Amino acid sequence: MSWKVLTRDALAAQLNEKELIAYSQAGNPNGDDPIEEILANTAALVRGYIRSAGLVRLSSDEFAVPRALFGSALNYARFDYLTRFRLPVSEDRRKARDEAAQLFDLVRDGKFKVDDGINGETEPKMTATSPAMLDKNTPYLLD
Repeated sequence: MSWKVLTRDALAAQLNEKELIAYSQAGNPNGDDPIEEILANTAALVRGYIRSAGLVRLSSDEFAVPRALFGSALNYARFDYLTRFRLPVSEDRRKARDEAAQLFDLVRDGKFKVDDGINGETEPKMTATSPAMLDKNTPYLLD
């Protein structure tokens, strides 16, 4: 299973026009980035649920989550974003967050399995393997 990184662009793709306007103005004079903090917190939460299920081989990228949980992680982060910036939260958005939290509970309880990926990395690594050499004395039947 591949892992995907929670990014500002991925979160922006989940927002409507009014939410995007506030999103584009997000920032802090101190240089803090609240959106990056929300994404980091969401990734840490999801990864914590995965660890609770007994998987310890996680991607080395702290913002990465398994592809199977990526959409739910974005729904969770979107809700945090909306409430952080005091934007209206629709019932659909609340329901999406609740469903994400329920999925994370299933992961923790071992009822929804996620793979740890190849070496826990975000992108599968390609490995070259040479074909096995055949024994010259092996009889082959051709029909």
